[in-house]
Amino acid sequence: QLIGEKMWNIFEALVTLFEQLLVFRFICGVLKYDISCPKGRIAYICGSVVGTVFAIALSLFSRSTYWIGIAYVMYWFIYSWIGVYWFIFSLICFKGAVLKKLFASVIADVVLLGTKALVTSIACALIDIDVSYVYTKPGLVRFLVLVTIQVINVYLFSLILKFVDGSLLRIKKSEWALVISVFLVSFMVLALIH
Repeated sequence: QLIGEKMWNIFEALVTLFEQLLVFRFICGVLKYDISCPKGRIAYICGSVVGTVFAIALSLFSRSTYWIGIAYVMYWFIYSWIGVYWFIFSLICFKGAVLKKLFASVIADVVLLGTKALVTSIACALIDIDVSYVYTKPGLVRFLVLVTIQVINVYLFSLILKFVDGSLLRIKKSEWALVISVFLVSFMVLALIH
């Protein structure tokens, strides 16, 4: 085991906080919400902290019910409720069109869930382990999966913001190479799975 159980739980909580901060920064970027002013920072931090508590509670629930056999499906279903939280929070706290808020929340949810599914599937295929191992066993594999997921999330959210901003034409060749390589790896993993 990479680190002790308490330290592992702290690490996972920090990863979840990072993920929530990333999502709210993305939503604020899509909605052009200024998080540099005091009111903006308060909304950004409060939304991220509440989202983190919500995500951790859902994660603990899904982890505690894994043995039932339906928790894997429940995990994805419950985790999608975090997207509902982001949408409700953006409705209450941010100005802008409802459809744009819905777009930002849905895209954030799709990116997070898609990245988790893809990276987990790749890890399981590469080292021939069961998905339940990655989701339930703290250790090097889970650590690498979590870090990889967050790195990809940062990149995908920044890429999507470039689309939304209309600055897609300024994407560098190296960024296009990464986008194409992610597509190719995704295609190969899906081909291996099926």
